[in-house]
Amino acid sequence: MKQIELPQADIYVAALSGGKDSTAVAILTAEQRLNCQYIFCDSKAEYPEVYEYLNKIENTLGIKIIRIESEGFEAILKHKNYMFPSPRRRWCTQLLKIKPMQKWIQQFNGATVCTLVGNRIDERRIGRLRSIGSAGELRAFPLLQLGYGKGEVEALLIKSGLGIPIYYQYKPRSGCWCCPFQSVLSWRKLLRYHPELFAKAEEWQAEIDNRVKTGKQRVAFKIPPTRKVTLAQIREIEMSQIPMTFMYD
Repeated sequence: MKQIELPQADIYVAALSGGKDSTAVAILTAEQRLNCQYIFCDSKAEYPEVYEYLNKIENTLGIKIIRIESEGFEAILKHKNYMFPSPRRRWCTQLLKIKPMQKWIQQFNGATVCTLVGNRIDERRIGRLRSIGSAGELRAFPLLQLGYGKGEVEALLIKSGLGIPIYYQYKPRSGCWCCPFQSVLSWRKLLRYHPELFAKAEEWQAEIDNRVKTGKQRVAFKIPPTRKVTLAQIREIEMSQIPMTFMYD
């Protein structure tokens, strides 16, 4: 296998999300015995299976993943008076992933840090990649260097023994179970496989509905934000098993 080429740095960091691409980066760096620190920024709104998969990654690859805790999705949601993330107010990624990582990197004050990012060659955002990260660190893209697309990534996961994370059966990419940007089908699968989490989201929506009725809040919570679908409608759809393919992403 071609050796990954990294810029000169004092510390190399591979940030894991529990998704396929970042896991592929972890496999490659572990196989090539690169001296990396592995981190995971916990939004406290991850699928339970994500934590199980992280443990599997550690045991299979023989690495240690540093868990970085955020304030948590629900806590921030309450602080923001139940204003859910939206395309114009996408606070979730910033406060739950980026800022906790920036704070963690600050401990290496004076050292040159390089983060390894799991972007593939077949992704649309390739043209927007930057060589400097949000914390001022250098960035490297191992999958791009090796010419890895989705097929190569999945083959690598299977070959390593880790396999494809089971939560890809629920949604097309990793992320919080309560992501307001996910499709109606993903919400239906959340209800199907994790009804207790769906019920938690219904509690949030009930609070938001009450705030809208009492004038405390103007923006109702619809799923996804660009459509007029409520959690109650999703529950009705799933329970009745009525195919509504026009609502799928």
